[in-house]
Amino acid sequence: MDGAGSSWTQNTDGSLAIRGSGEISKFREVKVDGVTVDPINYTVTEGSTIITFKPEYLKSLSAGNHSFELIWTDGTAATNFTVAENTDQSAKSPKTGEDFSMALCTVLLMVSCAGLAGIFAKRKRNHAR
Repeated sequence: MDGAGSSWTQNTDGSLAIRGSGEISKFREVKVDGVTVDPINYTVTEGSTIITFKPEYLKSLSAGNHSFELIWTDGTAATNFTVAENTDQSAKSPKTGEDFSMALCTVLLMVSCAGLAGIFAKRKRNHAR
């Protein structure tokens, strides 16, 4: 089987494809961890039989090793694949169309503080008279 021992990383948008050598006309179902997978969670294409799991389905699987079984009317093929934990620790803000500049906020804070200090100093001078 092509794709045997493949790996997919959690929280990514990629898919996972595994190819079995059976004829597509004899294809019946796919099982992951012994459970039949709903056909809406994968696509089947010709080239023997190529199963491509959709990212939405892969995201529902826990991290770790999973068994995979292709079933045709005249036989089966089995392998394993891994769902790897995403170790990317960098927190990325989603793109909202707005650019946020920390430097601009810092400058505005400093200007505001200077303005307030000036107002209090002037009040103190006027009050002292």
